[in-house]
Amino acid sequence: MTFWKTIPADKYEVAVVGGGAAGMTAAITAARAGARTVLLERNDRLGRKLLMTGNGKCNLGNRDLKRSDYYSDDMAMAVSVLERFGTEETIAFFASLGLLLKEKRGYLYPVSEQAAVVLDVLRHGLERDKTEVLTGALVREIRQKGENAGKDSPADYVLQLQDGRQLWTERVILACGGQAAPGTGSDGSGYALARALGHTVIAPVPSLVQLHCSEKYCRALAGVRAEGAVRIYPSDSG
Repeated sequence: MTFWKTIPADKYEVAVVGGGAAGMTAAITAARAGARTVLLERNDRLGRKLLMTGNGKCNLGNRDLKRSDYYSDDMAMAVSVLERFGTEETIAFFASLGLLLKEKRGYLYPVSEQAAVVLDVLRHGLERDKTEVLTGALVREIRQKGENAGKDSPADYVLQLQDGRQLWTERVILACGGQAAPGTGSDGSGYALARALGHTVIAPVPSLVQLHCSEKYCRALAGVRAEGAVRIYPSDSG
């Protein structure tokens, strides 16, 4: 499978920043709508964090998604997102890529239960829909036309890459991820890009964290999933 290593001089209609699951899905969708699309990923390959999803089995969705599963000061937006692209749309999207899913207690997984298969179908989807992909492309700055880009800019946005290259695009989709997995590229740098474009970013806080135990035998339980109950007791030490 061939991926492009250089960016043509002419402009794009859509540039997607971030080559994770969301970025690849956005790029495929934009390309299917007829837009000339480029996907930029800072790592040397796409989907590094995707391979870790669901302990490597890649949980793709949930049959029981509903409003009460989300917390926001703008619940109307959350409901709108679910109505536009919910579980059935997710299933249909992956079916269009040739991926078969199965269900376990309401959770959706690829039949193979391998995250690598999900990454493969997304990569093939990018190639099939003629999305241009640039890896090793860290976006340092995004400028809007009319500010620093100048009147002669060929598009609405200029993306400045770390290696000094620039590209021009009419629309930008930020799919950089949060900061939960810096080793995969999700280090929070996307927040700075969003703020620079005038967006408000709510300070992130951990929502799913590890439990650390002093006993060494607990390490053997890493990655094991089980249903259970947990009680937390205050320490007598005060």
